[in-house]
Amino acid sequence: SMYGESKLRAELFLDELKDQLPFIVIRPPIVYGPRDKGVFMIFKMIQKQWLPLLPSKSPTGHKYYSMIHVDDLIEMLVRTLDAPEESFKNGERFFVNDGQIYTYDRLLSIISDELKVKPIRIKLPDLMVKTLAMGGSLVGEVFKKQTHLNRDKYNEMIPDYWISSAQKAFDFLKFKPKHTLESGVSHTVAWYKIHGWL
Repeated sequence: SMYGESKLRAELFLDELKDQLPFIVIRPPIVYGPRDKGVFMIFKMIQKQWLPLLPSKSPTGHKYYSMIHVDDLIEMLVRTLDAPEESFKNGERFFVNDGQIYTYDRLLSIISDELKVKPIRIKLPDLMVKTLAMGGSLVGEVFKKQTHLNRDKYNEMIPDYWISSAQKAFDFLKFKPKHTLESGVSHTVAWYKIHGWL
């Protein structure tokens, strides 16, 4: 996606400045939690009792994701400030997540359980998702407004594996996430409800 490419280009740009500007790169996965509007769309759909299942070509038929609660990501960023000076000089990269890999189905089930709903599961064929994404892009171009589903978002939705290992961060920075997906979703739903989002 263009979003992913922009992050790659930012890292390559920093590499060129390594001698002048010491840095560390943190690579988060899907981030969720209070104030988030991206993953919130999934919460909202499930609350309305419909659950779109994305197509997958993996051997198991599942999509796999790494995730992290926003509070844990902030903790990781703060912890990084105390990393050895050599890490900044070397431009170290750290993937960060909660240490688990989740299927898309597991994510949806955890949210459904927390919202206490049993949404209707709707399997979306790849052609349908692609057509809707192209339509969203067209609408966005006409009205000069970004839509939730467009061609670029489609490119992010289609891969079956958005996973990473945070072992380097666990070992080197002694980072230990506080939230599991279950506790993080519970905390997030509570915030959404208190603030009238759900």
